Amino acid sequence: MTRASANYTDNIVIGAGEVFVDLLDSDGDTTGERYVGDSVGMTLTSTEERAQVFSGDGPTARKLVDAVTQRDFAGTLALHDQSMENLALMLQGENPADEADAATAVTDEEITVKKGRWYQLGVSDTKRMGYLAVDATAAKTVVTNADASTTYDATDDYVLDAGRARLYIVPGGDIADDATIKVDYTPIAGKHERAQTKTPPEQIEAAVRYVEFAANGRGRNVYIRRCNIGSAGDFQLKDRTRQTEQTISLSLGIQEPGGGHPAVIIDGKAAA
Repeated sequence: MTRASANYTDNIVIGAGEVFVDLLDSDGDTTGERYVGDSVGMTLTSTEERAQVFSGDGPTARKLVDAVTQRDFAGTLALHDQSMENLALMLQGENPADEADAATAVTDEEITVKKGRWYQLGVSDTKRMGYLAVDATAAKTVVTNADASTTYDATDDYVLDAGRARLYIVPGGDIADDATIKVDYTPIAGKHERAQTKTPPEQIEAAVRYVEFAANGRGRNVYIRRCNIGSAGDFQLKDRTRQTEQTISLSLGIQEPGGGHPAVIIDGKAAA
């Protein structure tokens, strides 16, 4: 007897590959694919709902109808790369223009403080996160009381973390609880990227492409023409064991793209 398996070579695939995200504009058109960096994994899930109708006559009901009434495709994407663009996808937010700090001296910044508390320098309604770093030169950082009649000591009364632009009020120092102090300092010039949520929130729609470089077997390329991207779970900022890297987990809500496009395409690779 001849077995079919004797003349057939199985394609056993161990998946590996690169993922690209292509943000859609307001008209639903693609804008260009961005490589998302190293990714941990990607899944594609198909679920369905079925309507079943059974007979009402006889001692045992017979199935008369079994029809698929709804089919849903969804996916997940887990990213190693902690780029601001990837973080914005998780937040369903945006990447505004780079935040710029100028080395312009700040004088008489007023802060109401308590002993044993930390304060970020430069926080305002237009600069929510404050400055990243300030000049560590002692002469460029001066802390006084509200009328500038007392200059506080940089060790006994407060501590400056210049590399993070943070001020600590020493519990045993001369700065009283609920006192208003004035701080002079000079920020370090530079730019930094930012990812942030949007108000009101907006849906992020994109096309997603998976280009496979299989570790084993002949892999396939996958293209999702339109999906809604959001967070798929926890974003672990720290791990006490220090053995788990940060991972961005994204959900892909796959939609019908319209225009005659299939929602999902799994493509074979050209023969070598």
